[in-house]
Amino acid sequence: MICDDIVEAGGDLLLCRGSLLPLPSGSERAVRLTTHPVAYVRSLLQQAVVRRRMIDAADRYAEFVRDTPEERTWLAEWDSADLVTPPKRRRR
Repeated sequence: MICDDIVEAGGDLLLCRGSLLPLPSGSERAVRLTTHPVAYVRSLLQQAVVRRRMIDAADRYAEFVRDTPEERTWLAEWDSADLVTPPKRRRR
């Protein structure tokens, strides 16, 4: 079954031929679902898993930076680097 007609219901849910599906937040408020609803929900769950893994990795890196002086120094150098000015070209 492909869900072609979607009506927003209740702000965070989509009504699709009697089935409720979670609605993405932000600019994706108007969605035209061209895949099977199960595939849509699976993709939302996969995105949530990836998002959670990225958050966990960021937390572990922040802890690593706190515990490792060399990394803290390198990160401070990177923060102060001039990223606006293009690098000078080498002549051959």
